[in-house]
This record gives sequence, C-alpha cells and structure tokens, in this order.
Amino acid sequence: MLRLESEEDLIILRENSSIECKSGVGKDGHGELPKDFWPTYSSFANTHGGIVLLGLKEIGDKFAILGVRDVDKIRKDLFNNLNNRQKVSVNILEDDHVTEHVINGKVIVKIEIPRASRSQRPVFLSENPFGRLTFKRLNEGDVALSEPDR
Repeated sequence: MLRLESEEDLIILRENSSIECKSGVGKDGHGELPKDFWPTYSSFANTHGGIVLLGLKEIGDKFAILGVRDVDKIRKDLFNNLNNRQKVSVNILEDDHVTEHVINGKVIVKIEIPRASRSQRPVFLSENPFGRLTFKRLNEGDVALSEPDR
C-alpha cells in the first residue's frame, strides 16, 4: 500500500513497474496533465496496473514535492481525454481512481490505473498519424509495442 501522508513516505518512494512520478506542474506552474502521461496509462492498463503521482520531481534518488495548484484542471483534462476515442481506445478510470494528498501544504495527485480487462486490451493511443500505439510496462519504463508484439 502506497502511503502519501508525510515527507518520510517519499524517502522510500521509488519508480518501478507499478509506480511512475511526473511533475504535472505545466507551463504556467498551476498544473497540467503531462503529455507523457498517456504512454504510462496505456502501459499500466496493458500490464498489471499502476499508480501515477503528479506533483513530484525526481532529483537523483529522491523526490522533490512540487505540488499542483489546479487539480480541477488536471481532473477535467484527464477525463475529457479518457472519453475521447481520438486520444485513447478505452477509459478504465472512475472518479475514485483520482485522489489528492497534501504533504507540506502541497498537493500531489494520485491516479490509480487498474489493469484493463481482457476484452479492453490492448489499450491504444490514437493520436499518432501513422496508426494506433500501444505500450507495456517493463521495469520503470513504458515500451512501445510494434504490431507483432501486441
């Protein structure tokens, strides 16, 4: 169980096959769903599920708390894109998969991505002009799959 209650919880935090941290701060510093969120969504959904934490930045082997200011914007962008078939093939998230955690007065957004059901897999990203992309999670990376690997 991933705890996000204090700075001490972040000391032991490491990215791995089921945890990915992204700044999520955006250009204006208020909060934005990162573009590289989508390959992670696809890879977690296609493998064993996982957690994306927005508002953290990896510095060496530790995480700095950046926080996100506009959680409503992130939530709105997330669900608008999840329900857009031009972006992603299936939405497997519900409202309770997205939670907010405050550490030192800064908000971290936790997005729990379950494994997609067998009938929903593979989860594709559709904005590539050359065809649909899908990913799988290996160690702490998202790996694009070619047609034969799917």
